[in-house]
Amino acid sequence: MNKETNSTKGRYMDLLTDFAFKTLLGQDRNKALLIDFLNVLIDRPDKITDIQYLPTEHLGRTEKDRKAIFDIHCVTSNQEWYIIEMQVARQEHFLDRCLFYSTFPIQKQAKRGKKWNYKLETLYHVAILNFKYFDDEYYISHLSLHREETKAKVSSTQNIIIVELPGFKKRLQELENRLDQWLYCFKHLGRLEKQPEEISGKIFNQLYTAAELNNLTPEDMELYDKSLVRDREVINMMDYSRKEGRAEGRMKGRMEGRIEGERVGRTAGRMEGRMEGRMESLELVAKKLLDLHFPVTEIAQATGLTPKQIRSLQ
Repeated sequence: MNKETNSTKGRYMDLLTDFAFKTLLGQDRNKALLIDFLNVLIDRPDKITDIQYLPTEHLGRTEKDRKAIFDIHCVTSNQEWYIIEMQVARQEHFLDRCLFYSTFPIQKQAKRGKKWNYKLETLYHVAILNFKYFDDEYYISHLSLHREETKAKVSSTQNIIIVELPGFKKRLQELENRLDQWLYCFKHLGRLEKQPEEISGKIFNQLYTAAELNNLTPEDMELYDKSLVRDREVINMMDYSRKEGRAEGRMKGRMEGRIEGERVGRTAGRMEGRMEGRMESLELVAKKLLDLHFPVTEIAQATGLTPKQIRSLQ
């Protein structure tokens, strides 16, 4: 039986941190890990045999267009495009952002200056979340284009796969397949004392070796420590902002509802209060992230505020 440590930092990197996620799954020397994870997540006969990593920063078509920064972006041997990201804190309009990000690889497929028949190559947006997005028992969701009347899938070109790690509750002895093993590593790697016997083989041996803190250079260790602190700061501040937003919204709604004295007034007051409370709390989080020298683009992704709104807080 493998044990987990209770310390802040264990033997291995925490795969939920930005640095570890991009190092272990987003670099050429470890691409076999990403290939294996994608193959078990998207279980089908035509397996991925190779990937090519692509630039993660994508500019809009004009200077005024908003840009997007992906965690990992690649194209596979099957000529399929992938965006893979890790989200540790709940985010406003998360699914809308996934759809927005998906437009960038789609635009790249357009043949500028050439005739194009609009045939698209398949795109997958894989989002691994350290929070529950859907209020049900499922922890892996596949989203695609369907015809509402028949529920039939009408296109395979745009796909979103959401993995909600809090919904995965299996213990080590309950793991049934390779996907279970991967999800267990995502959740627990940073707290393990050693590689579990139940999770072994060439791929997982490579994962645990690459994740071992003793194998990091001093420079990489410093980057990992900063990533660990930053991710925890974001989680704490987003949790605080949600609590503050709910409290302020309830207080303001009650006050304005009483003044109005009517049901319509109370309802409007509560709705307006919640919205204003949520906005104020998001602005508070943005200010704190600015103080920590987070880039404006990252703050926008974490809070849902626009870069213009964030810059006005400086």
